Amino acid sequence: MPIAQLNAMAVFARVVECGSFSAAARELGMTPSAVSRHVTRLEAAIGGSLLQRTTRAFALTELGQAVHAACARMVAAAQEVNTLAGDHAGTPHGLLRISAPVVFGQAWLAPRLPALLDRYPGLDLQLTLADRMVDLVEEGVDVAI
Repeated sequence: MPIAQLNAMAVFARVVECGSFSAAARELGMTPSAVSRHVTRLEAAIGGSLLQRTTRAFALTELGQAVHAACARMVAAAQEVNTLAGDHAGTPHGLLRISAPVVFGQAWLAPRLPALLDRYPGLDLQLTLADRMVDLVEEGVDVAI
């Protein structure tokens, strides 16, 4: 599905939720004519009329009601993706595998790990202390000191 059609679906959902082309245009930072073009392109892509328009108002057709429900779900799903991405952006999370020499790990690294875990509760650590060279790929280690 072309990106332009996804954009048109999002614009159509906003028009219905705002109750007018001009209100949707203000919220979307577009001109009312650009909003109208998006809706017209969506109608052409779908092959049916979504709105019964007058100069001052519109009403959803039966097809428009069904399409709006689907478009609203699509927009909600996109917002959920953005929320998930925002929740994870810049905040360490998941499993971090660290390997370090025994003395260094015991004396310097291990005492600092509780503060790291307190600061980033979504982070899980697996610390391996060994006085040998580590193969990062074969052993699945993320960081070796």
